[in-house]
Amino acid sequence: MFIVLLSVLYAIILFWVIVGIFRLRSSSDSDYLPFVSVVIAARNEEGNIGRCIDALKRQDYSNKLFEVIIINDRSTDNTAEIIVGKTNSVSNFHTLTIKDLPVNTSPKKFALQKGIEASKGEIILTTDADCVPKPGWISGMILAYSDDKIGMVVGYSPITLSSNGIKAGLSKLDSLSIAAISAGSIGAGYPVTCSGRNFSYRRTVFDSIGGFEGLWHYMSGDDDLLLHKAFNNRIKVYYSLLPSTFVDSLSYESLNEISYQRRRHASKGFIYYSLPGMTILKIVLPLIYIFNLSIVLGLFGIGLDLTTLSSILLLKSAMEFSFLFVFSSKVNSKAILKYFPLAIILHPFYVVVYGAWGILGKYTWKGQTNLH
Repeated sequence: MFIVLLSVLYAIILFWVIVGIFRLRSSSDSDYLPFVSVVIAARNEEGNIGRCIDALKRQDYSNKLFEVIIINDRSTDNTAEIIVGKTNSVSNFHTLTIKDLPVNTSPKKFALQKGIEASKGEIILTTDADCVPKPGWISGMILAYSDDKIGMVVGYSPITLSSNGIKAGLSKLDSLSIAAISAGSIGAGYPVTCSGRNFSYRRTVFDSIGGFEGLWHYMSGDDDLLLHKAFNNRIKVYYSLLPSTFVDSLSYESLNEISYQRRRHASKGFIYYSLPGMTILKIVLPLIYIFNLSIVLGLFGIGLDLTTLSSILLLKSAMEFSFLFVFSSKVNSKAILKYFPLAIILHPFYVVVYGAWGILGKYTWKGQTNLH
């Protein structure tokens, strides 16, 4: 039966991710001290940007060896005033303002591009305005670059929420699973995804692959689409598990905000097919969708008998828990796994609904409407 074969394939993929996580290695201390540019795009972030700036002021990396470039992307709130108030007396903090956006251009990519063009660092680090990097973030992220073969470094970025309910727990579990896939796939040598909340690359790499060229008209993808572009150009990617490099993200808490964010992420699934490379990913993604759709139909008594459905769910759950347990142990987040039993049933619906909605639907993100 096809669904049984898909369940075996799914288990193999998760086993591959687990092996990749185990293959990740810590960077050793190094005398490599490059000049670093931290680039942040901010749009209507008056509630967050202050914390982010304060965290960057506390970095233990020498102020003479890094700069922070904050791009105010057409904010209509008090973001600009807060940036100026927090940075006008700090010599290594600089601000750019985006007033107009070219037609058919991703706002965030355009802002980041302008920031990178204005920067002078050998290493580019990106994070988001709602993130709070630890004091050792810069010094920890550059360790891997002592290896000349490393061109990109990805870091872990857990979400933090003020509430502790089921909704918050499931959001954290979802974020953990995406990070686990990122870490495992990078460790296995086939990077699938990453987060711009904690991302870095050599300037020479960014320039050599043409930056965001060819990606401008996609709303999202300033992180994983750039990652794929680098991988297609044989750039070596490293995942940092050093705790000092973890970047906390103040996530969205309303149902509408969470929904829009998930749809924005899911929208990239269809984009992959219009870009070169990543052939295996292009084959696997629809198979995973069909697998979860079959489970959803089976839960309504369509297409699967109870014995087959139960066996598939057992295998799926066992492998998912295993890969989450392995990664959560690495990043000291095992407490989040208490929400896993509820996610067992919700996950197939999540994949089916947001997978279709993100590709076929319209969504608005920070005032910018996207329509596929």
